[in-house]
Amino acid sequence: MLEIAAKLQPFEAACWKQSEQYLTKAPDDFRRATRDFDALLQHFYMFSCCHWGCHGKEHVFEYLAGRSVSHLVSSHRLMLSGYYDESMSLVRSVGEIANLLNLFWVENSAVRTWLDAPQKQRMREFSPYAVRKRLRDHDWLIPFDDDHYRRLCEAVVHPTPKTRPNAHDDERQPALGAYFQAEGFETASWELYWALAVVTGPTAKLAILQQEHMEKMVDLTISLFEIAAKYVDSPTHEGG
Repeated sequence: MLEIAAKLQPFEAACWKQSEQYLTKAPDDFRRATRDFDALLQHFYMFSCCHWGCHGKEHVFEYLAGRSVSHLVSSHRLMLSGYYDESMSLVRSVGEIANLLNLFWVENSAVRTWLDAPQKQRMREFSPYAVRKRLRDHDWLIPFDDDHYRRLCEAVVHPTPKTRPNAHDDERQPALGAYFQAEGFETASWELYWALAVVTGPTAKLAILQQEHMEKMVDLTISLFEIAAKYVDSPTHEGG
């Protein structure tokens, strides 16, 4: 183990403990959303590893789900350890997948095009911006719309003159993680919960699943979506 990792480990463990303690006293919506997130993530994990069978030889939806699951699990662990910006940077990546899957839902032929198109065409027609534009043209839900995507880019991904790492307390003092901040914990949590809800929704509709597993994913998704939508600056339909 790196020496610095060993030195940080007790601070991360302490932050993790504070995070769990905070959760026990959190408002009802927050605790309910956390339970829904846990149940839905477990269900999504099972789908992503083909536990109930495979969706065709290309495994398109399983692989996209698997990437999302890995990001979500990693994001959650980072959040518990006080790395809130880093946690939300992974949320942005899940947001890109969620937008893409919503495009596949509303425009089924796009799946085949995405799979078969040469790289330049795929990058042109399925860039994050292009996907958001196509969803907007369909007057469809854009889970991570332009404002949401831009906010995450500016706040936690791209370097800007206002960059302050993990500055989530009242005084906006920068921190290098491994330090509990209630506002950072809640903000990252709601972003994480929203990301899971909007990536599982289209997956449940697109993938070939046994009825009982599909219905359970839909029910869990709706429950989490309805709560998270109240706490994340999220879109409905951009055209509406």
